Amino acid sequence: MLNRMQPSLKKPLDSSPLPVQLTSEEVCLSDMTNNECGLVSEINVSNDMAIKLTEMGLCSGEAVKFIRKAPFGDPLEVEVMDTRLAIRRDQAKDIKVKRFRIQ
Repeated sequence: MLNRMQPSLKKPLDSSPLPVQLTSEEVCLSDMTNNECGLVSEINVSNDMAIKLTEMGLCSGEAVKFIRKAPFGDPLEVEVMDTRLAIRRDQAKDIKVKRFRIQ
């Protein structure tokens, strides 16, 4: 029988916070530039699309990294929780992000 009070055998993660500087500037995900990071602050898409984005990890409060735009500007490649997603530019315009910099 497993004792629920027994400590985990996994190594603890380093909990030291990264020095992050949040800006008060809120931009559309489509307006970000390559390798820029931010926190998703608002998602104004249809209910069905919001569910799909949430299932892929893109939800309010989550960190997102803008990777690049396709050659003709659509779709956009972003990274969320170590997963790269391709998002249409029209959908990215409805996702608000607060930019931040890691110092």
